[in-house]
Amino acid sequence: MLWDAPPEGDVAGYRLFERSFSNRQGYYTWNLVADGLTATTYPLLESQIRWTGIFMVRARDAVGNESANSNQLASSFLTLPGISHPMVGTNERPAAVIGEHLMLIENVDSYPVEYLAGYEISTSGNPTPSVELISGPPGLYFDAAAYEVVWNPVTGDPGTQSVTLRATNSEGATDFTFGFEVYPAGTDLLAPSGSSVVSVASALGGCNVTWSKSSDAHGVAGYSIRGQRHWTSTPNAFGFVSYGDATSAFVNTVPSGTTGWTLYVSAFDAAGNYSYPNGGGTTCTPTW
Repeated sequence: MLWDAPPEGDVAGYRLFERSFSNRQGYYTWNLVADGLTATTYPLLESQIRWTGIFMVRARDAVGNESANSNQLASSFLTLPGISHPMVGTNERPAAVIGEHLMLIENVDSYPVEYLAGYEISTSGNPTPSVELISGPPGLYFDAAAYEVVWNPVTGDPGTQSVTLRATNSEGATDFTFGFEVYPAGTDLLAPSGSSVVSVASALGGCNVTWSKSSDAHGVAGYSIRGQRHWTSTPNAFGFVSYGDATSAFVNTVPSGTTGWTLYVSAFDAAGNYSYPNGGGTTCTPTW
């Protein structure tokens, strides 16, 4: 810690205090940390902080007169830099397709539902570290304003790529490396946008179902409708597939004689990517 000497020049020593937490009445206490200090510095370790880490100093002269409190300052310690990627979810992965851009895919229950344009980086350390790209494929760069690794468009050949970034401050440097797969041009890695059940009308031996239209960068191949009975002792299900771009169908795969099916719809593309199944809060109740 460092403070200024008072202008009078007759200082015999200093007393260093740390502020405690406020009590219920809104008061706090200054707790003595060190007494009889003659220099205007004090080597404070982070482990020595006992309360709030907020400090102030009082000066004393030779006959014991003590100054008013100095201004208050919160402690700040120099620390080594850290660098990492803040996870969007627990099942995410970076990937790239030739001619497109570096993306981040998050699989939710095996459905590739998240699509981001870059690979985000976060840092820690005091002072705030700078970040630089140490190695990576040609054309890839670190966007310091967005704090993202960007590669747009992706060039070169398919295969596994590796990227290393370095965070640096006055206390040292830390490297962070991640890898990802580059796929051939035209590879479809992403599911269509989500669709939802819009309406269900009971019918003889099944249900007339409508759902919202989905979209996909490579085209929607069709829709998968699933019925689930959650309230039974042994949950069971049935499936129905509608190919093409129709958004309505007569679902006739309901097990004979049963009712009370909650419906979910997923859009799928030609590559076999399915959007996350969404329901419409409606129940399929055929007549028999």
